[in-house]
Amino acid sequence: MDMFIYEVEGTKSEIEDLKKAKGEYYRESEETGKPLFYTPTYFGETAELKITTNGNVVADTSLLRKAKSLLADNDFLADKLADRLLDQMGFGTVTKRATKNQVEKTEEVENDEETPFEED
Repeated sequence: MDMFIYEVEGTKSEIEDLKKAKGEYYRESEETGKPLFYTPTYFGETAELKITTNGNVVADTSLLRKAKSLLADNDFLADKLADRLLDQMGFGTVTKRATKNQVEKTEEVENDEETPFEED
């Protein structure tokens, strides 16, 4: 399983709240001394964290849910966003990509040669 690790930034009060919420699972980076947030889900390069009413630390996914809803019925926007994300991730600009609704057209090839059949 992949694990994504985010360095946490915040005010002293926010970091104290994080320490309290994470308890024995609170970790800091050995290199920077900043708190770390581990998650199996990628939320982008940065993510807002929140502490739920029952004390769990989670990423605020409200913006992602809004984007998903917006893109669900708009293939053009979805394609543009995908191209932009791929470019930002270092895969280069995608010049042509088929959309999920695009039908590939093929030409029928005529065969001038007769196919031999054996007669019974």
